[in-house]
Amino acid sequence: MATTIAGPNGICESEALMGSGTAMSAQTLKRREGLKTMLMTRLQKQHGGGDPVRAALVKFEVERCAALKNSAFSAADLAALEKNVAEAVKAADKTQTREGGGPMTNARGDYHREVDEVANWTKVAMFQADFVNVAHAKQQAEKLKRKEELREQLAHQGFQKKQEKRAAVEAKKADGSEMARLMSMYEQECKDVEDKRTAKLMHYGKERSDQIAERQARRAVTTRLKQLEDQELLDALRKEKEEKDAAAAAQQKVMEEKNRQAMIEFEKARQRKVAEKEAKNVEEARLNAQWKAILDKQEADRAAHVERLKANISKNSREYEDTVGAMEKERDRRDEERRRKYIADHEAAEAADERARQERRLQMMRYQTSIQQQQKAELAERNRAHREEMRLHALEQNKEAVAHEAQIQQSLIDQKAKCVMKQKELGEQIEEKRQAKASAAKMTPLEVSMNRDLLISIMDGDHGRMGILC
Repeated sequence: MATTIAGPNGICESEALMGSGTAMSAQTLKRREGLKTMLMTRLQKQHGGGDPVRAALVKFEVERCAALKNSAFSAADLAALEKNVAEAVKAADKTQTREGGGPMTNARGDYHREVDEVANWTKVAMFQADFVNVAHAKQQAEKLKRKEELREQLAHQGFQKKQEKRAAVEAKKADGSEMARLMSMYEQECKDVEDKRTAKLMHYGKERSDQIAERQARRAVTTRLKQLEDQELLDALRKEKEEKDAAAAAQQKVMEEKNRQAMIEFEKARQRKVAEKEAKNVEEARLNAQWKAILDKQEADRAAHVERLKANISKNSREYEDTVGAMEKERDRRDEERRRKYIADHEAAEAADERARQERRLQMMRYQTSIQQQQKAELAERNRAHREEMRLHALEQNKEAVAHEAQIQQSLIDQKAKCVMKQKELGEQIEEKRQAKASAAKMTPLEVSMNRDLLISIMDGDHGRMGILC
């Protein structure tokens, strides 16, 4: 059964049971990490020159070195590491992009020397492009020729169309003159019809005027007859109204006579009522005098009885004062003295209580003042502690911000170093592809033999014949 241990590259499977090596101790790993750090520092001083991007490139090269992760690290591995670091720093120092060159120089021998300078697929492609351009020029010349022919044909068609348009205009003019003649004839006919209609309307208007005059005469006769009938009716109504007014005047005289008689009777009845009321008032005055005399007599008797009662009460009061009144006076005097003493004692007790309350109030106010001062001091102390805490917190946040800014700058440096490394790798890949493409563009001896005629045509500049192109 296998177990897991902490290896140089992390957690890994132990090989102790299989007898194929032992795991390194923590001390050994720590010593290897220290040596690795020292090597990285030396290379950064040697190739970095104080540039953080170069330092990051050195760090990346050291960390991705596979020899440092093994147990054995030889001098060859160190030389390879220093070479990689130098190339990475050199790639980072380049300020201009690597420009691609032309095709590779011919490294072959003197085989087919007469066509060697054109035995290249790139030149073959350029020759094909020239051929296409020549063919395209021929096509353009043919197109221009067809355009000229088409232009002449279109010019002939345009002239023909102009002639047709001119003929159409002449025909329209002839049609216009004929239409004008027909319109004049039509207008004359319309004028004749309009004259006939006007004469007919005048005849109808005259007949209508005669009818209107006759109707007005009949209406005037009818109006006069109606006025006469209305006059007769008004005379009859006026006569009837005069008769009604006379009857109403006679009836008014009769009613006035009746009203006069009624007023006379009303005045006699009023005088009778006044006499009866005066007699009744005289009788009531007599009865009131009698009743007043009776009431005066009763009031005098009551006053005499009251005087007698007052005399008796006064007599009894004097006797009471002489016997019991002295005792009552003495008792009232003692009660008054006790009352005054109670009032004085009560006022003194209230004054003492008031002084005690004032003293307690003053003590309470002093206590409250001391508590408020203590609370103000505690509040000032808390504010001072809070300000100190805020100052320390601000300092801590400033330190964190500075550390965060440094971390951001380091991450930017690492990203820039990664970009330089990627640029270096891409440059190497591009160079490899360019070399492969340049070597692929050269023809093999078999291809030169098969396309000999094509290569000779390229050297002669003759586009009339094409080779095999394989």
